[in-house]
Amino acid sequence: MNTARTHPGGIPVIAALLTVGFVALAAWVEVAGSVPGDRWVLVELYELLGTDLDDPMVTVGRATDHAPLIVFSFLVVGMLLGFGRRRDARRFTLFVAIGLLVNPLLKLVFQRPRPDVRVSPGSLSTYGFPSGHASATAAVIGALVLFVVPSRWRPVAAAVGL
Repeated sequence: MNTARTHPGGIPVIAALLTVGFVALAAWVEVAGSVPGDRWVLVELYELLGTDLDDPMVTVGRATDHAPLIVFSFLVVGMLLGFGRRRDARRFTLFVAIGLLVNPLLKLVFQRPRPDVRVSPGSLSTYGFPSGHASATAAVIGALVLFVVPSRWRPVAAAVGL
């Protein structure tokens, strides 16, 4: 059973809560310049791991670039349409499109430089907040959880997505 159909108010409530959380974090970063401890965490991780995770993280970065996520999204929309779930296909598309299109605008609003703890192993945009890879991946995973996964499996899908 599709929760969106039985509880139509659920999706806007979830979206509103996520938006409020992001706005709170964004306001904190804009006012304070950083979240307490974020630089310390990055330094500690680098001292602990060094460059051991560079290759795997570059691979993860490539997999979460816009092109692979868009191709994956087209496959999901095709599957939804094939199963006659046109409404879910439209919602999925809108959710992912907003996630992909809003991020570059937010980067221009906040213009937060990337942390300078170390040189990045891959090429990245100038600004680091909000993360393009993280927001695009979250949009695709969020859309999958909300519009594709049956409601009884959503908590498990959300945990795996996180």
